[in-house]
Amino acid sequence: MEKFLQNIVRKFIKQIDPSRIQLTEVEKGRASDLGPFADEENSIYHVYKIKYNHLTVGTVVTIINRSTGVKYLSNIDIIAPFRSFGIGGYVLRHWFSGYYIMADNSRASKLYARLGKAYNKFTQKEFEEFLNMTGMHGVYKLDSINSVLWDRRKK
Repeated sequence: MEKFLQNIVRKFIKQIDPSRIQLTEVEKGRASDLGPFADEENSIYHVYKIKYNHLTVGTVVTIINRSTGVKYLSNIDIIAPFRSFGIGGYVLRHWFSGYYIMADNSRASKLYARLGKAYNKFTQKEFEEFLNMTGMHGVYKLDSINSVLWDRRKK
């Protein structure tokens, strides 16, 4: 179904113009409202809509610890017909450099590896256990200048 919808969109939009991509904040609040976090009192979340020509094509959810300055991109979702146009990569490079993000599938892992460097605070064994337990494919810190991949494929 995703391919079918993409084909329809591609009939009308041949190429995405990045200057027409915008973020609009739609919600913010205490991160504890989303779930348990280490420093709930100092953590806040923001929800943004990703717009292209005033059409909502995705969402982004961030969590920021105001006391430490640590920024985490909890979720980025581009709706199916607009995937593979480069919108997600543009949004991550343009607005979220310096944020941590976790990949929950191999496609996301490849994108984040191109845009950032892998988080390597864990030992290799801890990192493998974390990935196996969560089903994640990597943890990255977005960095538009440098790109290094450290995941289970590198030994």
